[in-house]
Amino acid sequence: MILAAAQRSINEDSTRQMLVRKVKGTIEEYKDEGILKKLFVSFGEIVGGVDANSVVSKIVMAVNEFINEARIVLHILLAKRFDNSVS
Repeated sequence: MILAAAQRSINEDSTRQMLVRKVKGTIEEYKDEGILKKLFVSFGEIVGGVDANSVVSKIVMAVNEFINEARIVLHILLAKRFDNSVS
């Protein structure tokens, strides 16, 4: 139930929009750390190498994979517990 709610939440548009804002803010903070960082990140943004939407897509995909793996582990643990209680 908790995993299902987490998966619904991470896949909502409002969550994606919030993550994009956070990533963009983090990129701007990073650029403010120095002229070389600003130069290289700005160049990356121009050529498409630094894209907040792509970063967020990868984050959402990773969280979904984590939740799916947690479900598998949970099922295995429950099956073992059931087997132990039956035998």
